[in-house]
Amino acid sequence: DGDQTMTVMRFTKLLVEPNQIPITPGENKMLWANGGESTTIGYHGNNRSPFSLNLNFDGSSAPEPVEPPSLKVGDEICTTGFIMDTFCINRGTLLDAPSVVTLQNPDLHSYHCLLDVPVCVNSGFQVLGEKDPSTGEYCLGYRLEETDTVVASGRAAGSVEDGCTTCTGNGMGTKGYRATVKGVIKELGDGSQSVSGQPLLTNIQMLDASVECATPAPQTVCLGSPDGAAPAPGTPSAGGKAPTVDCSSVTCETELTEGYTLRHKLNNPAEPDGTISMELIYKGDAWLGIAFSEDERMGGSDGILGSPDGIPQKYRLNQGLIEIMPPDEQTLTEATMETTEDGDQTMTVMRFTKLLVEPNQIPITPGENKMLWAN
Repeated sequence: DGDQTMTVMRFTKLLVEPNQIPITPGENKMLWANGGESTTIGYHGNNRSPFSLNLNFDGSSAPEPVEPPSLKVGDEICTTGFIMDTFCINRGTLLDAPSVVTLQNPDLHSYHCLLDVPVCVNSGFQVLGEKDPSTGEYCLGYRLEETDTVVASGRAAGSVEDGCTTCTGNGMGTKGYRATVKGVIKELGDGSQSVSGQPLLTNIQMLDASVECATPAPQTVCLGSPDGAAPAPGTPSAGGKAPTVDCSSVTCETELTEGYTLRHKLNNPAEPDGTISMELIYKGDAWLGIAFSEDERMGGSDGILGSPDGIPQKYRLNQGLIEIMPPDEQTLTEATMETTEDGDQTMTVMRFTKLLVEPNQIPITPGENKMLWAN
């Protein structure tokens, strides 16, 4: 297909055969796998995932209603799935790949983001359920109480050579950490269709994903779009784009995540000395950061970072390394950090104005620009 090599496998199979798992009407539990860059059939490593295939022989594509699982405190659970941090679930897209919807492609979540970045690690972890064919998203699974156990297991599966600076393994895993998790239900959750609504497992064991569960765990909540729900005008949703606005005539605003807002305005964008003025507002007392990227990855990006006791400065972000730019490249103007009180809430505000085009730096151009945020 052009310069792209495509591999296609086709076959026809009997639905029922002796000594084989039958294919039945309704939901069938299945697995997929591929060899990645290898054409030799063998152990498939991380290039695999479970999914459900609904076969309604009457021609209907609607899945049959699924009764809520009957779970209670004290139940022993065994489940295999992708391990995901709560922060990336709640923000809707992966922190290290903002164009990737978290629950659609957990297989693209880097070990670096999952296990190195404090905001991800400190948010806690969850083992995801199966992929819902009606939405294309993985179902929420079980919250995991022992963060240290999850982190130690994940770091042992990754490696420094592949970008995970805290990993200790031999490089078998780079993206999409999957594991078999065993534990005991400590609490059932608050009943909401969110992370906090999922059962919490304690006394967990983290095993290789190749370890099969004798009795797979009941499926938990699969998120769907609420009937009639729509985003507020002008507000980008997770993985979506905001309506086009002339940000040279008005100050545009984007909610990066809950409690973290970006405001920006272009100044004389058609001129060689055009600039962009930015204001980041965060609910809390913390350092703030924004970066311009060519591929939505941290490595190779140009960042602007500021702490409450300093001023915003420009940094070059390399994989696992942050370097401050030399003095002759520190061209920000109106650069300030401010901490204020809004009632009982501390607010951190970072402001600066930056040239759109600078030598040896990623240019800011009309239209869509790839960016990263952090705090």
